[in-house]
Amino acid sequence: MKSLLTAFRPGRPVRPLRFWTLVGALILLGGCGGESEPSSVPPSASSSELPSASSGVEEIPSDATGASEEVPDLEDVATLRKADIERDPSPGTEGLEELGAALADFSFDLLRALLEIEEEREGEDGDEEEESILFSPISLMYPLTALWEGSLPPTRGELHAGLRMRLEDEALHEAMNALEQALGSPTEDAALRNTNAVWLAERFRVNPDWLAVLARHYGSGVYQADFRDEAVREAVVLALNEWVSHHTQGLIPTLLRNSDISETTALILVNALYLRDAWRMPFDPERTEAGAPVFRTLDGSTVEAHMMRNLSDHHAYAEVEGVQVVSLPLAELPVDALVVLPSEGEEDAFLSGLDATVLRSLRSGLRNQRGLVQLPRLRLEASPDVFTALQGPMGLEEPFRAGDYLGLGSPDPGSGADALRVSRIGHKAVLELDESGVEAAAATVVVVAETGSSREPEEPFDFRADRPFLLLLVHRHSDAPLFVAWVRRPTSGGAN
Repeated sequence: MKSLLTAFRPGRPVRPLRFWTLVGALILLGGCGGESEPSSVPPSASSSELPSASSGVEEIPSDATGASEEVPDLEDVATLRKADIERDPSPGTEGLEELGAALADFSFDLLRALLEIEEEREGEDGDEEEESILFSPISLMYPLTALWEGSLPPTRGELHAGLRMRLEDEALHEAMNALEQALGSPTEDAALRNTNAVWLAERFRVNPDWLAVLARHYGSGVYQADFRDEAVREAVVLALNEWVSHHTQGLIPTLLRNSDISETTALILVNALYLRDAWRMPFDPERTEAGAPVFRTLDGSTVEAHMMRNLSDHHAYAEVEGVQVVSLPLAELPVDALVVLPSEGEEDAFLSGLDATVLRSLRSGLRNQRGLVQLPRLRLEASPDVFTALQGPMGLEEPFRAGDYLGLGSPDPGSGADALRVSRIGHKAVLELDESGVEAAAATVVVVAETGSSREPEEPFDFRADRPFLLLLVHRHSDAPLFVAWVRRPTSGGAN
């Protein structure tokens, strides 16, 4: 067997804290097996329309992706199937604002759900320190949207509501494609790449309608492999880890273990989101305060912080009903870092009412002003329990417990794959922020298994984030959150 790594082009070295980096990866693993009767195939996936050389699906050598990125040589273990459809290069942008609002509502509902879960556990544990919350909503949404497209009623409607989607069918996929393309093209100094890959068990016959959506709007095909073969499973784990590492510039070197893929695995969806850019107005390292400055946590304790300082006549700033907001644009990409500082003592009230409308109101009040922005250097690590949050407070318990995902394809008779459930979601995130920019990474594993108004300050403002604040990385034109952090301390989650 050829080495799975020979086709990988090593990622260029990552220069510490020279740029913004945003990474997300989502894996969906599915299991099927047992002796139950085969389910009926939806009309769009009838046997006459299943992928073949004559059904609009081309069988492609596994080392061909249609992209400039090099990928692992998988020809010995997998076949890449891709609809004979080019990705839409100019999707309509009419749905971008609706998509941005939906992503904002999803982000803030998930943030509240994660806080609720952590507060319950902190109450049980007693002495544990409050940790920061960190996750990538857009990285979650791309694979979950592909899963939604492969679902059938009533699962389809439940996922649509639980993920706070506003658009339907083609309009949603077109907006997702438009958002990715609106985020900009890589340059020598900046990059934002969203990469998707899909793996399906060889015993499934792919629904050509699902395959067409993946090709037209996400530029993806489907790798098919025999997960019943242990050697193949090990090769796939190795290949996926290298794929994720490659597309995240080494920030996430390992995502899967051999035990994550079994002979009952049905589906693996992967998303990697990578962003790199400098500040448009960098902080001056010589002005950074060290040692004496402290960050005040919600429990009344203090921790040391390196407070960065940036004095400018052109900071986009607003103060709305006691909430201070500053927007720090990136140099080349259409992305802003939005830092929101609630009134002291009103953090819970602010978070409880946060939604897409509030976000838009805060951003609409921004105007260029002279002022001093003070932010702590950040080093955060988090592993939020996204799985529990999505099920309980977000309302996805039923589709995760027993969903119908056979819109993606038809299993072989007797496979028992007519009832699948999302059995586990693991999410990890890392974020570093300093005078030059931010470096961040997020990775998620999802296992799908078989069932048995503003006011102007009279003086130059002083924005000092030395207590808990909300940090958002948002697309400038749609307000879609790409990354969300509720910073309760500058270092968190075992970060050094």
